[in-house]
Amino acid sequence: MLNRNFNLLWLSQIVSSIGNKLTIFGFPLVGIFIYDTTVLETSMITVMSFLPSLLFGTIIGVIVDRGDKRRIGIFTNIICFVISIILFVFSIFKILPLWGFYILIFLLNTFLLFGSISFYSQIPMVVEKENLKKANYKMELSNSVIDTAAPSVGGIIFGLFSAPFIFIIDGITFILASFCQILLPCDIEKYKVKTKKKSIVHIREAYNYVFNNQILFKLAMSYFVLVFGIGIFQSIQFYYLSKVLNVAPYTIGLIISVGNIGLVVASISSLKISDTIGMGRTIILSFILYAVGFTLYYLSSEESTLSLFVATMCIGAAMPLYNVNATTIRQSNVDLSMLGSVSAIWRIFGRGLIPLGAAIGGGISTYFSVEIAILISVIIVLLGLCIVLFSDELKKYT
Repeated sequence: MLNRNFNLLWLSQIVSSIGNKLTIFGFPLVGIFIYDTTVLETSMITVMSFLPSLLFGTIIGVIVDRGDKRRIGIFTNIICFVISIILFVFSIFKILPLWGFYILIFLLNTFLLFGSISFYSQIPMVVEKENLKKANYKMELSNSVIDTAAPSVGGIIFGLFSAPFIFIIDGITFILASFCQILLPCDIEKYKVKTKKKSIVHIREAYNYVFNNQILFKLAMSYFVLVFGIGIFQSIQFYYLSKVLNVAPYTIGLIISVGNIGLVVASISSLKISDTIGMGRTIILSFILYAVGFTLYYLSSEESTLSLFVATMCIGAAMPLYNVNATTIRQSNVDLSMLGSVSAIWRIFGRGLIPLGAAIGGGISTYFSVEIAILISVIIVLLGLCIVLFSDELKKYT
């Protein structure tokens, strides 16, 4: 059964996710409408958001494995609160140059990385192995509701006030998340790594752990390719909608929110789908949905708002189908003492590839066209699909 400790962790994730999703929506809008960024400058927002994963993921994973995950989560949220308030003040009064805006985005996401790795490393410590999929299902379901509502709320805030006010809400959620984690018992940390090994040895063991396990290896390779394609797409999505298709900010929020019906439906049904066709085949289905969604974006025009809704529904549906099953497979195949380091590897070569994808997406859009960049993201996702399709270990995983 899922217990009080899990519920507290889950609640902390819910409140912090509300602010984070609003901020993800707000960052590019602040760039476009406050700093009047070009497509390349807008893509750099995505680069700075995910670059910490590439630079610091490995060492943060070791720190989390060897440290007190509860305390790391609490202090991380407090620091993120301070950065969010600074972002608001500097953005609202337009006293921060664009490079300063980039630096604050980088700092915020660096500390968010500490919080995320420590959070997901605690889940298998408070949830029995047989209940991991149920726990991941619950977390993904709450995330889907937030993902659906956040863009519309963000669009309304932007319309009534301005994008920087989103940072105030983000700051409040960080404080609430810290309070939830303070309520966790101090002895929740039962699997702290006590070793005199050098960090580099611990890191090498974590990489060997992943690459010597066929299930983890294939899962990792397909994920790394997937997020590279997502990085290209995400870095230009808002620019494509607002500048190429001339969609208003409120309508962008509406498209993403209404389109995210697919995310909610898939979140609700992900457990049933996974139990019916198996976790491996559900991951294959998620890759197909990503490819279809990106393709529909590529084929859209100014008059094709409906296709944008359908495209976002496909992309939204792919997220929980992938996340619930891939996370459960990874958690089930990793020793508790290596959770932080293995999660960090996923961050480095997963989310860490998003900055590279974002930079490439911005470059392709600048020197060729945004449409070509989206087409390339489709091709890359299809390559990730091939890795999963030719993996007997994943296809048979139930």
